[in-house]
Amino acid sequence: MSKLSSQSGSALVYVFVGIALFGALMFVYSRGGSQNSNSLTTQQAKAKAIEIIDRADLIVSSVDKLMANGCSINQLNFYSAHYTQVGTANPSAPVDESCNIYSPKGGKLTWQGCPDPTLCSDPYLYAPQIPRSLVVNSVGNYPEDLVYLVLVRKEVCLAINSMLGLPTTNLPGAGVDGGPYIGTFSKDNGFPSLPSSSNSLPFIGKTAGCLYRTNYMSLWGGEFFMYYRVLVAL
Repeated sequence: MSKLSSQSGSALVYVFVGIALFGALMFVYSRGGSQNSNSLTTQQAKAKAIEIIDRADLIVSSVDKLMANGCSINQLNFYSAHYTQVGTANPSAPVDESCNIYSPKGGKLTWQGCPDPTLCSDPYLYAPQIPRSLVVNSVGNYPEDLVYLVLVRKEVCLAINSMLGLPTTNLPGAGVDGGPYIGTFSKDNGFPSLPSSSNSLPFIGKTAGCLYRTNYMSLWGGEFFMYYRVLVAL
Protein backbone atom coordinates (compact mmCIF):
# COMPACT_ATOMS: atom_id res chain seq x y z
CA MET A 1 0.00 0.00 0.00
CA SER A 2 2.82 2.37 0.88
CA LYS A 3 4.52 1.58 -2.45
CA LEU A 4 1.33 2.50 -4.35
CA SER A 5 0.97 5.71 -2.37
CA SER A 6 4.59 6.58 -3.14
CA GLN A 7 4.05 6.03 -6.87
CA SER A 8 0.86 8.13 -6.81
CA GLY A 9 2.70 10.91 -4.99
CA SER A 10 5.49 10.86 -7.54
CA ALA A 11 2.97 11.07 -10.37
CA LEU A 12 1.34 14.11 -8.76
CA VAL A 13 4.72 15.79 -8.43
CA TYR A 14 5.34 15.28 -12.14
CA VAL A 15 1.92 16.74 -12.93
CA PHE A 16 2.54 19.85 -10.82
CA VAL A 17 6.01 20.31 -12.31
CA GLY A 18 4.54 20.01 -15.79
CA ILE A 19 1.87 22.59 -15.00
CA ALA A 20 4.49 24.97 -13.59
CA LEU A 21 6.72 24.61 -16.65
CA PHE A 22 3.79 25.13 -19.00
CA GLY A 23 2.77 28.27 -17.11
CA ALA A 24 6.31 29.63 -17.27
CA LEU A 25 6.49 28.89 -20.99
CA MET A 26 3.21 30.67 -21.66
CA PHE A 27 4.39 33.69 -19.64
CA VAL A 28 7.59 33.95 -21.67
CA TYR A 29 5.69 33.50 -24.92
CA SER A 30 3.08 36.13 -24.09
CA ARG A 31 5.76 38.57 -22.96
CA GLY A 32 7.74 38.04 -26.13
CA GLY A 33 4.59 38.47 -28.20
CA SER A 34 3.85 41.78 -26.55
CA GLN A 35 7.39 42.96 -27.14
CA ASN A 36 7.16 42.05 -30.82
CA SER A 37 3.87 43.89 -31.25
CA ASN A 38 3.75 46.71 -33.75
CA SER A 39 2.32 49.06 -31.15
CA LEU A 40 4.62 51.30 -29.16
CA THR A 41 4.23 52.54 -25.62
CA THR A 42 4.44 56.26 -24.98
CA GLN A 43 7.94 55.80 -23.56
CA GLN A 44 9.10 53.75 -26.55
CA ALA A 45 7.74 56.30 -29.02
CA LYS A 46 9.45 59.14 -27.16
CA ALA A 47 12.75 57.27 -27.04
CA LYS A 48 12.59 56.61 -30.78
CA ALA A 49 11.68 60.26 -31.42
CA ILE A 50 14.72 61.42 -29.45
CA GLU A 51 16.93 59.00 -31.38
CA ILE A 52 15.70 60.29 -34.74
CA ILE A 53 15.99 63.97 -33.76
CA ASP A 54 19.49 63.40 -32.36
CA ARG A 55 20.53 61.67 -35.57
CA ALA A 56 19.32 64.62 -37.65
CA ASP A 57 21.23 66.96 -35.32
CA LEU A 58 24.42 65.01 -36.05
CA ILE A 59 23.89 65.35 -39.79
CA VAL A 60 23.24 69.09 -39.46
CA SER A 61 26.42 69.47 -37.40
CA SER A 62 28.43 67.45 -39.94
CA VAL A 63 27.12 69.52 -42.86
CA ASP A 64 27.92 72.75 -41.00
CA LYS A 65 31.50 71.62 -40.32
CA LEU A 66 32.12 70.52 -43.90
CA MET A 67 30.83 73.79 -45.27
CA ALA A 68 32.90 75.73 -42.71
CA ASN A 69 35.93 73.76 -43.97
CA GLY A 70 35.34 74.93 -47.54
CA CYS A 71 32.86 72.43 -49.03
CA SER A 72 30.19 74.14 -51.09
CA ILE A 73 26.64 72.86 -50.93
CA ASN A 74 27.11 71.55 -54.48
CA GLN A 75 30.03 69.38 -53.31
CA LEU A 76 28.30 67.70 -50.38
CA ASN A 77 28.07 63.97 -50.91
CA PHE A 78 25.55 61.87 -48.98
CA TYR A 79 26.47 58.62 -50.72
CA SER A 80 27.32 55.55 -48.69
CA ALA A 81 28.47 52.12 -49.82
CA HIS A 82 25.74 50.71 -47.56
CA TYR A 83 23.12 52.45 -49.67
CA THR A 84 23.89 51.19 -53.13
CA GLN A 85 20.99 52.63 -55.09
CA VAL A 86 22.22 53.83 -58.48
CA GLY A 87 22.59 57.58 -58.82
CA THR A 88 23.05 58.55 -55.17
CA ALA A 89 26.68 59.72 -55.42
CA ASN A 90 27.52 63.37 -56.13
CA PRO A 91 29.78 63.57 -59.20
CA SER A 92 30.91 67.07 -58.16
CA ALA A 93 32.26 65.93 -54.79
CA PRO A 94 36.07 65.99 -54.31
CA VAL A 95 37.65 62.60 -54.99
CA ASP A 96 39.50 62.73 -51.68
CA GLU A 97 36.10 62.31 -49.90
CA SER A 98 36.68 65.48 -47.90
CA CYS A 99 33.07 66.54 -48.55
CA ASN A 100 31.52 63.12 -47.98
CA ILE A 101 29.23 62.98 -44.95
CA TYR A 102 29.79 59.24 -44.46
CA SER A 103 33.57 59.16 -44.75
CA PRO A 104 36.30 59.31 -42.09
CA LYS A 105 37.96 61.87 -44.37
CA GLY A 106 34.88 64.07 -44.39
CA GLY A 107 31.90 64.21 -42.08
CA LYS A 108 33.01 61.15 -40.09
CA LEU A 109 29.45 59.90 -39.68
CA THR A 110 28.48 56.24 -39.80
CA TRP A 111 25.66 55.30 -42.15
CA GLN A 112 22.39 54.48 -40.46
CA GLY A 113 19.50 53.15 -42.45
CA CYS A 114 15.84 52.95 -41.55
CA PRO A 115 15.52 53.81 -37.84
CA ASP A 116 12.47 51.60 -37.28
CA PRO A 117 12.82 47.85 -38.01
CA THR A 118 9.08 47.56 -38.66
CA LEU A 119 9.47 49.96 -41.61
CA CYS A 120 12.54 48.37 -43.18
CA SER A 121 11.11 45.79 -45.57
CA ASP A 122 12.97 47.49 -48.41
CA PRO A 123 16.24 49.37 -47.75
CA TYR A 124 15.67 51.73 -50.68
CA LEU A 125 12.07 52.60 -50.01
CA TYR A 126 12.50 53.20 -46.30
CA ALA A 127 16.02 54.59 -46.04
CA PRO A 128 16.38 58.25 -45.03
CA GLN A 129 16.20 60.61 -47.98
CA ILE A 130 17.78 63.92 -48.93
CA PRO A 131 15.82 64.90 -52.05
CA ARG A 132 16.87 67.47 -54.61
CA SER A 133 13.55 69.20 -55.09
CA LEU A 134 12.33 70.54 -51.76
CA VAL A 135 11.58 73.90 -50.27
CA VAL A 136 10.24 74.53 -46.78
CA ASN A 137 7.75 77.36 -46.66
CA SER A 138 9.11 80.58 -45.13
CA VAL A 139 12.55 79.09 -44.41
CA GLY A 140 15.44 80.68 -46.29
CA ASN A 141 15.23 83.08 -49.22
CA TYR A 142 15.45 80.76 -52.22
CA PRO A 143 13.05 78.17 -53.68
CA GLU A 144 15.12 75.22 -52.49
CA ASP A 145 16.44 73.79 -49.26
CA LEU A 146 18.55 70.79 -48.36
CA VAL A 147 16.23 68.64 -46.28
CA TYR A 148 16.64 65.34 -44.43
CA LEU A 149 13.56 63.07 -44.48
CA VAL A 150 12.87 59.81 -42.72
CA LEU A 151 9.73 57.70 -42.50
CA VAL A 152 8.42 57.09 -39.00
CA ARG A 153 5.47 55.39 -37.40
CA LYS A 154 2.50 57.46 -36.33
CA GLU A 155 3.26 57.14 -32.61
CA VAL A 156 6.81 58.37 -33.19
CA CYS A 157 5.59 61.18 -35.45
CA LEU A 158 3.25 62.46 -32.76
CA ALA A 159 5.98 62.16 -30.12
CA ILE A 160 8.32 64.22 -32.32
CA ASN A 161 5.75 66.96 -32.79
CA SER A 162 4.93 66.98 -29.10
CA MET A 163 8.61 67.48 -28.28
CA LEU A 164 8.88 70.29 -30.86
CA GLY A 165 5.71 72.04 -29.73
CA LEU A 166 3.87 71.21 -32.96
CA PRO A 167 0.36 69.79 -33.46
CA THR A 168 -0.32 66.11 -32.87
CA THR A 169 -3.73 66.07 -34.55
CA ASN A 170 -4.92 66.98 -38.06
CA LEU A 171 -1.41 66.87 -39.48
CA PRO A 172 -1.02 68.50 -42.89
CA GLY A 173 -0.26 66.20 -45.78
CA ALA A 174 2.93 66.51 -47.78
CA GLY A 175 4.19 64.90 -50.96
CA VAL A 176 7.76 64.49 -52.19
CA ASP A 177 8.90 63.86 -55.73
CA GLY A 178 12.24 63.84 -57.51
CA GLY A 179 15.42 61.88 -56.94
CA PRO A 180 18.19 62.15 -54.34
CA TYR A 181 20.32 65.26 -53.95
CA ILE A 182 23.58 64.81 -55.87
CA GLY A 183 24.91 68.34 -55.90
CA THR A 184 22.16 70.08 -57.86
CA PHE A 185 18.57 71.06 -57.17
CA SER A 186 15.60 70.30 -59.34
CA LYS A 187 13.05 73.08 -59.15
CA ASP A 188 10.29 71.17 -60.86
CA ASN A 189 8.72 70.21 -57.55
CA GLY A 190 8.32 72.00 -54.23
CA PHE A 191 8.79 70.78 -50.71
CA PRO A 192 5.98 69.04 -49.21
CA SER A 193 4.19 72.03 -50.26
CA LEU A 194 2.37 72.52 -47.02
CA PRO A 195 -1.25 73.18 -48.02
CA SER A 196 -2.50 76.66 -47.32
CA SER A 197 -5.04 75.54 -44.79
CA SER A 198 -5.46 76.18 -41.10
CA ASN A 199 -3.83 72.91 -40.02
CA SER A 200 -0.59 73.73 -41.87
CA LEU A 201 -0.01 77.15 -40.34
CA PRO A 202 1.89 75.91 -37.24
CA PHE A 203 4.47 74.29 -39.56
CA ILE A 204 5.15 77.36 -41.69
CA GLY A 205 8.73 78.54 -41.13
CA LYS A 206 9.62 75.52 -38.98
CA THR A 207 12.92 73.83 -39.80
CA ALA A 208 11.80 70.51 -38.33
CA GLY A 209 8.57 68.63 -37.79
CA CYS A 210 6.58 65.55 -38.72
CA LEU A 211 3.91 65.41 -41.42
CA TYR A 212 1.56 62.92 -43.00
CA ARG A 213 3.11 61.71 -46.25
CA THR A 214 0.38 61.75 -48.86
CA ASN A 215 2.01 60.25 -51.94
CA TYR A 216 4.12 57.50 -50.44
CA MET A 217 3.43 53.87 -51.29
CA SER A 218 -0.18 54.71 -52.06
CA LEU A 219 -0.64 51.40 -53.86
CA TRP A 220 0.34 49.51 -50.72
CA GLY A 221 -2.19 51.26 -48.55
CA GLY A 222 -1.68 52.22 -44.94
CA GLU A 223 -0.52 55.45 -43.35
CA PHE A 224 2.96 56.92 -43.70
CA PHE A 225 4.45 59.77 -41.73
CA MET A 226 7.74 61.56 -42.23
CA TYR A 227 10.03 63.60 -40.05
CA TYR A 228 11.79 66.43 -41.87
CA ARG A 229 14.78 68.49 -40.83
CA VAL A 230 16.27 71.33 -42.85
CA LEU A 231 20.03 70.79 -43.22
CA VAL A 232 20.75 73.96 -45.21
CA ALA A 233 18.34 76.82 -45.88
CA LEU A 234 19.37 78.90 -48.87
